[in-house]
Amino acid sequence: PVGGIKDKVLAAQRAGIKVIILPERNRKDLIEVPENVQKDLKFKFVKRIEELLPLVFEKGGKSALPRKKDEEPATDPAAVPETPVVN
Repeated sequence: PVGGIKDKVLAAQRAGIKVIILPERNRKDLIEVPENVQKDLKFKFVKRIEELLPLVFEKGGKSALPRKKDEEPATDPAAVPETPVVN
């Protein structure tokens, strides 16, 4: 589970995020989030990381989640140079 769900959800709403993905074990924490905020958002819950990936990515690495109108499309991960690891 993740801590601070109420604050994170409220911040996401203020930022214009409409879909929030949370661990299933945090479902109980939504009781702390005001109902009017919950009604404005769509929540998806996952038990395992394997459930998360199809929610976030479509084929070709494009995001499956809605974007703001002025937001640029996600860059193809294969086109982003790898960041070197510094020891």
